[in-house]
Amino acid sequence: MSDATRVEFDATLEEIVDVDMRLVMSTTTYRRGRRQSQWIVGVIIAGVVSVALQDHLPLTAIAALTALSGFLSGSLYGVFYETWVKQSYTRMVHELYADATTVPCAFELRDDAFWGKTGTH
Repeated sequence: MSDATRVEFDATLEEIVDVDMRLVMSTTTYRRGRRQSQWIVGVIIAGVVSVALQDHLPLTAIAALTALSGFLSGSLYGVFYETWVKQSYTRMVHELYADATTVPCAFELRDDAFWGKTGTH
């Protein structure tokens, strides 16, 4: 293999997290999980608001507030979900690389495969 098909560099743990999060967030599985979590949270909050207001407001007001609270909480939960996933992934990367400041990375384009290595193992 020629040197033109191989690249080596050091990456920080934050860079590794950033690249992997970009990859994960672009998958259908991640987006489906995020959307399902948003729906679940939105429906639960809407149900709680509906029950809490049932003796205090007319039915039309309850319906409007329930729909609004469900939509807002589901939308806001998407931001929380992304933050939670990134924090979890950051902890995993720190554990995986034992809190190293940089991680050596090497990638090579071979005749039959794309080969990659990170870390000293």
